[in-house]
Amino acid sequence: MRLNHFLICIVSSIPLIACAQTNTVLKGQENFIGQWQAPHSKIEIGHDGNLQYKASYQQEQKTANTFQQSSSQSNISAPITQIDTQHIQVGTGMFSTQFNVNKAPYLQNGQWHMTIDNENYLKK
Repeated sequence: MRLNHFLICIVSSIPLIACAQTNTVLKGQENFIGQWQAPHSKIEIGHDGNLQYKASYQQEQKTANTFQQSSSQSNISAPITQIDTQHIQVGTGMFSTQFNVNKAPYLQNGQWHMTIDNENYLKK
């Protein structure tokens, strides 16, 4: 009877252990994991290897007789297929996109920074 309880505990803990581990695509790039904030966008990279990107931009253009205002939003939620200190590739096939890593995550004065697509991000 004790053996049954022991086996049940072992078998039920395997999924929990598997969920807690970092996705293999992120091995060696763990500094990227977390929530990153920039003035107009945010990136969240999870231990599971998924990336969420949200951006919102507004632009105003004034001339002597006209005023134009436009805005755009981008939302991406996709698995990371490749990540290194130069690029982050997400999605597959025609539903893929690439982010350029200008500066990989680095620690400065106790705060993590990185630059992606020429935008500076701080880790929350």
